[in-house]
Amino acid sequence: MKLIIASNNAHKLTEIKAILGDRFDEILSLREAGIEHETVEDGATFLENAAKKAREIAQLSGCCALADDSGLCVDALGGAPGIYSARYSGVHGDDKANNRKLLADLEAVPDEERGAHFTCAIVLARPDGTEVSAEGYFYGVIAHGETGFNGFGYDPLFYLPEYGCTSAELSPEEKNRISHRSQALRKLVEKLEAEPCGEPEDFRLLTLREAPELMAPAAAWFHAKWGVPEEAYRACMEEYLRGDTEYGWYLCLDGDRIVGGLGVIRNDFHDRADLFPNICAVYTEADHRCRGIAGRLLNMAVEDLRAKGVSPVYLNTDHIGFYERYGWEFFCMVQGDGEPHKSRLYIHR
Repeated sequence: MKLIIASNNAHKLTEIKAILGDRFDEILSLREAGIEHETVEDGATFLENAAKKAREIAQLSGCCALADDSGLCVDALGGAPGIYSARYSGVHGDDKANNRKLLADLEAVPDEERGAHFTCAIVLARPDGTEVSAEGYFYGVIAHGETGFNGFGYDPLFYLPEYGCTSAELSPEEKNRISHRSQALRKLVEKLEAEPCGEPEDFRLLTLREAPELMAPAAAWFHAKWGVPEEAYRACMEEYLRGDTEYGWYLCLDGDRIVGGLGVIRNDFHDRADLFPNICAVYTEADHRCRGIAGRLLNMAVEDLRAKGVSPVYLNTDHIGFYERYGWEFFCMVQGDGEPHKSRLYIHR
């Protein structure tokens, strides 16, 4: 499935791809999609502007389109610059001039009254006319001068007391994790995952023990999705097929094609070796998503393991809102091998 971002802003594209990159086969900017179009942003709110941009690109391209509108809202200025953030000084996109004007407007405002927040409204518009939207907020205070070189726009002035720095001093990874756009995107993902899904009754769900001849193609399929060497998958699968372990592998077939799958291993490369076994490598082909496949595979694995006396089961993920639908509960944060940030570990009891 292709997604077109209604923007050519490189900073914005990087942040969006970091969160949605595994949900679409291809994510393109307007330029990459060969689209030359500029929406007249005449809405009265961030959400109105985002919706208008997304709808126009979806209609032009015949693909899903994602658009956002965001800006800085300063308490002492009654919410200004708001939807006019990019052109606050009168020239669109002149970050330095916008920052100078903001500092001048707040010159007499004391520290305790310099509260502000970024707002991001984001809309996913589909060619069939359906839409999903979400908003995110990022709170801080306006500093008295610019600090930091990361980010863009008002980031050098946006001070975060809990971090002791401006958002322009955060690493791109840290900012992507906590920013207004990141929060809006994650809320959007939660809404997408909560949409009604059909049941895959025409598909066949099975364990690898029921079809051992699929070991080689299954190992190749998982390798293509996750990049882990085929040899590693085959070694785990061979142990399961020999009966050395009950940590199994589960597949969904559409005809002869593998369209979904997951495995069970002792530890999914994190620092809590005492929390095992772990479900891993959960994946559904893009053209088969939102059809109930992942949920049924998860339930199948949990019930199969429980029948063999293996319970509870754990799962390491960055996703929020999806696994809860199938009886999983957040358990703790874990540190993945070689990962800069901790991730969420879920439990199914």
